Amino acid sequence: KYCWKFVWYECLNLASVYFLEYAIITCFTDRTTEKYINDREGEDLLFYQKEGYAIMCLCYQCGVLISRSSLKFVKIKLIWIVTVLQCINFVLWFLEAIFGTVDNYFVLFATLAWVGLMGGAAYVNVMYLILEKDTLHFNEKELSMNLCSINNDFGILLA
Repeated sequence: KYCWKFVWYECLNLASVYFLEYAIITCFTDRTTEKYINDREGEDLLFYQKEGYAIMCLCYQCGVLISRSSLKFVKIKLIWIVTVLQCINFVLWFLEAIFGTVDNYFVLFATLAWVGLMGGAAYVNVMYLILEKDTLHFNEKELSMNLCSINNDFGILLA
């Protein structure tokens, strides 16, 4: 309870970003690629069109890798900005899953890499912010990071 009052904000942002991110990956991209393939039934599809979902997942993972590796170069103290950007991604992907307006898979690949960049940035910066908190002792920092990890997993579970 003591640690929670110092890290609830970071935990809430991390859980929100991961909920939005996993909803995009597991729901919206799958629906988007299925809709794309079903709308072109009978046509000869290219490899990247047939395997769009797998390629989008790869683009997402590349985005996560890049952003989790970038803490030395980019530190984001205002973590709410990442949460807002991920909310925008969520709305855009939700609309894409319903209406399917983007016909260019490469645009979708790029936006999924962006989703991964936001998720990785949220994770690495939240953990960094907890480690840098002067109000927590070493053991409390460890407990706080575990609290945030649990919230991260809770966000994924909700998606």
